[in-house]
Amino acid sequence: MTKPIVTIELLTELVNLGFTNEFFDIAHHFEAESINNYITYCEEHTGKFQAGGTNELTQERLSIILNSYVAGGFTNTEVFRFLAHASAKEIPYK
Repeated sequence: MTKPIVTIELLTELVNLGFTNEFFDIAHHFEAESINNYITYCEEHTGKFQAGGTNELTQERLSIILNSYVAGGFTNTEVFRFLAHASAKEIPYK
């Protein structure tokens, strides 16, 4: 799960569910990085993310957030805040 395209797919699904830059800021390793800027970054890096690197860890956090939101049957987008914090506890920043 280290390909940048996977991150783009995760973010696209999350945004469609109501995930915003505010929640992304919690899950990402840099503050104030927008979803659109990060998608552009991913599009420019068509290979693989470095194994165990910050981008791979961000991808894992996004996967946790999406899978938990969907599996939990949540509809309130404010839940993303809690899931983002939980994902950062599960997969700490470097």
